[in-house]
Amino acid sequence: MKTTSFINTPLEGLNYSFAKYVSDKKSFEKKHLDGHGLPDYAYKMDFEHRKKLDSMRGVYSFAKKMSSTIVPQKIHEFSMSGIQVGPNQHPEIYNMVRECAETLGIGIPKLIITGDFGSGDINACTYACDDVEPVIIMTGLMVERFTKEEIKAVIGHECGHIHNNHTIYSIMEQYINTIGFSGILALPGLAQFAGILTQGVVIALNAWSRAAEVSADRAALICSGDIKAVTNTNVKLMYQGADLSGSSSAEVNFEALREQMNMVINSPYRINELLDSHPLSIKRTFADLDFWECEKLYEWRPDLKEPNKKLYTKAEIDERCKRYIDVINAKEKKNGHK
Repeated sequence: MKTTSFINTPLEGLNYSFAKYVSDKKSFEKKHLDGHGLPDYAYKMDFEHRKKLDSMRGVYSFAKKMSSTIVPQKIHEFSMSGIQVGPNQHPEIYNMVRECAETLGIGIPKLIITGDFGSGDINACTYACDDVEPVIIMTGLMVERFTKEEIKAVIGHECGHIHNNHTIYSIMEQYINTIGFSGILALPGLAQFAGILTQGVVIALNAWSRAAEVSADRAALICSGDIKAVTNTNVKLMYQGADLSGSSSAEVNFEALREQMNMVINSPYRINELLDSHPLSIKRTFADLDFWECEKLYEWRPDLKEPNKKLYTKAEIDERCKRYIDVINAKEKKNGHK
């Protein structure tokens, strides 16, 4: 077998063996996985709600079947209609994907920029299953209306879904909430499974999905290292990223936003969120601000740590976050989030 010589090159002296790669990969995973096999930054309720879904008879097998049916089809559809970024195609965006993947220790997913998902919204999502390479889909409108820093935060968020193995259940949640039960019955090979779908399953699935979004937002912070970019992505989702600079200040007033959130979480209409797959953007914003004060973030990104900055344990941040991410028992202290 012909071997490649790296003498007198920048690679001379480096250990590039596969065994070294496997060893480094295992070491990285051991350092950053919790006792449940999830990344150590993941929101606690992500695991708790997923455990409930796993215990529901037939739900996981349905999600697995649905994922393996839909994901290859959607990847081909978006590949035909969108443009895939790469080293020679929108390389700046590709480098963001590469950097986020390397930060989290996952393979580099594909990223395709497309027109829209049928709704005309700014949006991004991830398609993946066991035997298909993960693909991130991002609308061109999002690329247009978000800054480079915000785009990287979105990519980090989607890489977080891949890192946390969210995609099997997230595909099921997406389709149930988009096309409903009747639409599920029309999908090839899935009609025999649809009998397990009850309103209780949908509510449990949405509860998990809202928690999963918190975990993915934390990945966005780890990847981007930019709290302003991450909070801005959530605030912009509240008004579709329109340019407001011509009529008002572009800066977000977080104290005013907190007053608004206090009203939201104490509203009798908050029960409507039980049927939502994502936490309200205003809640996600403050969950991000909380994680910016978590010691776990700085274990991943020690370069971001400020001298004498007071930090909180992940357990403390998870409990603080639960006060407003939890729809039923959400209570926010009027004098702040500490």
